[in-house]
Amino acid sequence: MTQDFDGVLIVASSRASPSIAQILTYMEKTPVIFITIWGATESLIRQGGKSVEGVFLEKAGFTDKSKTNYINFLETYINRFGYKPSFAAEQGYDSVKLLAKALIETKGKKQGLENALVNIKNFNTLQGNLTITEFGDAIFPVSILKVKNSNFEKIMEIQPE
Repeated sequence: MTQDFDGVLIVASSRASPSIAQILTYMEKTPVIFITIWGATESLIRQGGKSVEGVFLEKAGFTDKSKTNYINFLETYINRFGYKPSFAAEQGYDSVKLLAKALIETKGKKQGLENALVNIKNFNTLQGNLTITEFGDAIFPVSILKVKNSNFEKIMEIQPE
């Protein structure tokens, strides 16, 4: 059987993506594998093992775990809860900080909160600088990641315009 493609885009969860990647390693020539943001969790690496080494992913707001603000967050979180934070805990932390900033602008009042939120620009988060658009969309830098040595390694960052 000949293979007439060089790459595969997997649009699936972090549970399904490693299984699909494992199947692809049995092909005559393993294609370059790209996985969507849904698959970009630690369980992808844990479940995929060697079959996900070298796969590429895109992720808006990738947390650089070597930065001081993340290390401080990590230590505080582990001291309080006794285990490492999930990506949801990281985003929840940043969401509360973002809301607090907007509430300071409105002096704690609900009135004007929407405007205060959409006026937030270049807000420093664990995932990079965040800007809220006039439509309420969160804009982060986009990172291109590669699984290398059982870790997500950022190989490129694209700044939003």
